[in-house]
Amino acid sequence: MSKLKKFLRDFSFPGWTVPVVLLGLSVASYALFIPWLKYYWDDIGMIWMWKNYGADGLLTYDALKRPLRGVLYTWLFPLMGTRPLGWHLLMLAGRWLVSVLFWLLVKEIWPQRKKMALLAALAFAVYPGFDQHAVAVIY
Repeated sequence: MSKLKKFLRDFSFPGWTVPVVLLGLSVASYALFIPWLKYYWDDIGMIWMWKNYGADGLLTYDALKRPLRGVLYTWLFPLMGTRPLGWHLLMLAGRWLVSVLFWLLVKEIWPQRKKMALLAALAFAVYPGFDQHAVAVIY
């Protein structure tokens, strides 16, 4: 047991590798089933709205309750299209980006605890606290 404690105490790697490790962990945790994911829940309605009414329809639909979401969709739909694969890859990239930002935040709050910041970010990357990852267009 003392060898393990010594290894963990002495273990370190350059800070620039943390985003790469988080990307690998995110891919290993969430990307394996992406080819088989489809659209779920409100995604179908948003795809229908885009196909039938275009950007103006999305802006009108979201104007009262979520005006910024309509603007975001007018940028994303031309890039992502209406195939599920692109949207699910975008969700994966978002999860990775948020875990990197969480690591940077924890590292700033506790600069003396860099290993703890890494462990927190690793746990954050795989923790299914946000369980609607498969609902790619809406979230």
